[in-house]
Amino acid sequence: MNAQLRARRLAHAILSTAMGSSLVAACGARTALFVDDVAPSAAEEAGPGSVVDATAPFDAAAPQDSSPSSTSDASMPIDALSTVDARVPFDAAPAIDASTSCPRNGYLWASSGELYSFEPQSVSATRLGLVTCPTAASPWSMSVSRTGVGYLMYSDWNIYRVDLTTLACTTTPYVPYQLGLGSQTALAVSDDLIERLFVYGLTNAGPLLAVTNLTSFALSAVQEPEAPAIPPDMQADAYGHLFVLSDLGSVVELDAPTGALVHAAHTSFSGVEGGWAVMTWNRDVFFFGGSSGQVSLYDPSTDSLQSVGSVHDTIVGASAAACIHPSGG
Repeated sequence: MNAQLRARRLAHAILSTAMGSSLVAACGARTALFVDDVAPSAAEEAGPGSVVDATAPFDAAAPQDSSPSSTSDASMPIDALSTVDARVPFDAAPAIDASTSCPRNGYLWASSGELYSFEPQSVSATRLGLVTCPTAASPWSMSVSRTGVGYLMYSDWNIYRVDLTTLACTTTPYVPYQLGLGSQTALAVSDDLIERLFVYGLTNAGPLLAVTNLTSFALSAVQEPEAPAIPPDMQADAYGHLFVLSDLGSVVELDAPTGALVHAAHTSFSGVEGGWAVMTWNRDVFFFGGSSGQVSLYDPSTDSLQSVGSVHDTIVGASAAACIHPSGG
């Protein structure tokens, strides 16, 4: 076992002990300090000159219950949850109007900052260029909207807005550490009547799902999920679901409006030796992992993986807009 992997395993053990759960995974190729997971003070959360209204409603479609559940148990074993929690089937229809226009391709973001267009049917990636945002931090996670905007999170835990045509990058009003969320958070744009941004991560009390609009970026709590997948990557689909993937293959599927647990499982996936990311495409769910970007198709009904190819780069973010893509499915 090399020194880097030993360091990951040690960090894994420390964080698992802090949560009281063996499910918390070590970080892969994404670089982040686990000590950052301790929530800062209120002044540190807001930052110099910032005012954060974490209780403000995100829009008219906000969940009615914006308070975290007091009965969730973040330390409950994921295997136990997946065997006792009845799986909720996919909705009979998408959560959005099927006539809504939707981009034809997905997008991949590499640890180098390179952005790719991704074609799921052929499992092929086309380089678009290097994204240069006003930060020296490392790429961490991304999600895209159907309006052609990418939301990129770096390891400074800020969120940046990128035009997917020009690759021009600007800052957003998002302030890290809202609601006690520490580092190593994940984000996903969910496309309903109004596009919303979900953020998932770890607080001192356990994992938390929060939501905001794409204007104020002020988070409101949705739910404390009953099962963790930490450190996470997350994406939304067109059916109102959120898929959260950890680097050691833990998968948590949530109902986006309520944060309720749909399904939780362990898979054979591993992103420990490189980046990891999850992407939804109509009814398909893709996992990306390893230094060469191995691509697997995940079957939520059996929790099995099928290897379908490689994109030959270390992928840390993968996203397709949460709508029905023209290719069908």
